[in-house]
Amino acid sequence: MQTYGAAQVMSVTAVTLCGKVACMRFPSLRFLAGAALAALALTPMLAAQQTAAEKTAGQVFKNIQVFKGLPASELRPTMSFIASSLGVRCNFCHAQPFSADIKPQKKIARRMIEMVFAINKSTFNGRPEVNCFTCHQGRPEPDGALSIAADVPPPAAGAMAAGPARGGARGGRGGRGGFDRTNLPTAAQVLAKYEQALGGASALAAIRSETMTVSQPMMRGAAMALNVVKQGGRFAITQGRGRAGYNGSAFWSWRGRGAAGPAEGEMATELSLYQGMYPAAGLDPAKARVFARVPFQGGKAYLMAERTAHGFVRYYFNASSGLLRRIITGTPTYLGMLPLQVDFSNYQSVGGGVKLPLTLKFSNHERSWTQTVSAVKLNAPVAAGALAEPSGGN
Repeated sequence: MQTYGAAQVMSVTAVTLCGKVACMRFPSLRFLAGAALAALALTPMLAAQQTAAEKTAGQVFKNIQVFKGLPASELRPTMSFIASSLGVRCNFCHAQPFSADIKPQKKIARRMIEMVFAINKSTFNGRPEVNCFTCHQGRPEPDGALSIAADVPPPAAGAMAAGPARGGARGGRGGRGGFDRTNLPTAAQVLAKYEQALGGASALAAIRSETMTVSQPMMRGAAMALNVVKQGGRFAITQGRGRAGYNGSAFWSWRGRGAAGPAEGEMATELSLYQGMYPAAGLDPAKARVFARVPFQGGKAYLMAERTAHGFVRYYFNASSGLLRRIITGTPTYLGMLPLQVDFSNYQSVGGGVKLPLTLKFSNHERSWTQTVSAVKLNAPVAAGALAEPSGGN
């Protein structure tokens, strides 16, 4: 495979989201989209950029008690994780100012977080296996009682009564959910077939630059357009007066005035989606493993997983065509991962014998949205300064 960083696993995308936690406006790609973006898909590269010099939550935010000593960049994603797990907004626990200890729910939340940390430390060697969603399941109050069949809608009740039949969806050849673990190809074989389906290793290696226009419907019927330029391991995204990008070692953002500043945490997560000339460009077969052949969209797909610093990233490659159809990853928080699923479709020739997916559907813990790549140019001249970080002025 053509080599990029370990985090460069997706093609160019523009992620926009006004999430459930609307009262907490995260510093993000809002300057590009005109709306708040959710924090998603943090990858190993971002984790590697977090050095010992990174400030802690206690150094950046006021009145931090349970999360002292933890990376400041993960505090806001953690707040989103808690709010979504309980199906609430920020003001369920917080009053103004946010640092104030006024509401009893905030004090209860601290005790619950300490409990979760203690369980994971004593039982799971510190891995975040238990979290808020484990018990709350989208409700402010956890419910530890089993459901009564008479109170469950008929289809669900029927399924509960029947239970997992031998040889059914939960059993049968290959294991749970129809997973077939027999005669699996290696990760290298799956990736080689994928490379060939995209146009071949030579055609992919010949991509020196890439420019794209991505459109996405907005909340009220309008669409936003982003122009993306990538070359030599760097990229820049422009939408209106706003810009953001990657300079080869760090993410940056610019809001239309002054100098560009570092893009950290959630913003860096979103920007990482723009790296790589094609989806999964940086996936190393030596670090990945094919786990099963699984049912997928009326056919079969090879489920491949790559271990990262925060868990696993899952890839679904169509068993027949070899094309990548889905990536599932997530943003790390103190309590668990904020999931992101990206489905790739409408693979089309974009020149040079290369195929790329022109339709991408994103789904996270709150909503789904679709993006369309409306124009792609490979190896077009890149204008001087197109990748540069603004240094000041307007």
